[in-house]
Amino acid sequence: MTSLYKAEEQETNTIGFHIDAFTGVVVGGEGKHVRELGKELFEGRPRTVFLTPFTNCGTENRVLAVVDEEEKVI
Repeated sequence: MTSLYKAEEQETNTIGFHIDAFTGVVVGGEGKHVRELGKELFEGRPRTVFLTPFTNCGTENRVLAVVDEEEKVI
């Protein structure tokens, strides 16, 4: 999951997306807007994102951790 943020009318939300690392295509179904394919993680900007040593047991995708402005890991 890759973390992106988007500002709308003074509001900033962090949205996570599943992205195919080989093609760069946003994965997750159909949607007329890319934002519809993402999942809102929290309000505000991410402080940092880092790769964890874990993998998803079903897909074996690597797991990212996102830290919010209050220093909570999402």
